[in-house]
Amino acid sequence: MINISKIVNIYTQSLLDVAVEKNQLDDVYNSFRSFHDLIQASDNLKKAFSLETDLILKPHLYEEIVVIFHQNTSCPIIFVNFLKALISNKRIKLFETMFQTFSDFYFEKKNFQKVELISSYPLEKETSNNIKTRLEEKLSKTIILSEKCDPSILGGYIVKIGEKLYDNSIKSRLDQLKETLSKGV
Repeated sequence: MINISKIVNIYTQSLLDVAVEKNQLDDVYNSFRSFHDLIQASDNLKKAFSLETDLILKPHLYEEIVVIFHQNTSCPIIFVNFLKALISNKRIKLFETMFQTFSDFYFEKKNFQKVELISSYPLEKETSNNIKTRLEEKLSKTIILSEKCDPSILGGYIVKIGEKLYDNSIKSRLDQLKETLSKGV
């Protein structure tokens, strides 16, 4: 049986290694992200590049998409060659998974950490910057902060770092109080 995770890791780690060797890591990541964004902007391209669907284009059509992308961007040739290798080896439908894996490798290499900050209302820029600064000091990483609003948490905030969740919301505190009161003191 084919281990997709292993295949994805081999391809993405190889691309990362070559990008670092050629001093083009940022350019390759930006091209990867741009190509990903291009695919996400079109329902038909999403289907053509997704494992979730049966839609498979002929290889020359995938190659044509890559050539047009290359002609209209300043993406490095190593990224173009990476895409062509995926096409010729019938791995192009793994593109989304490879993008996510490469992004993780890239963020690790650059010492970045994705953090999701959830609050009940949009935070003032100063408040979110203070939280970001404290996280950067605590984690010794550059924080890439994404903010979301969820009125159901009532107040406070929730911080998601990878698989870890730090819940400092009013809803969470009320739930804890409710549990304590139901158990008795």
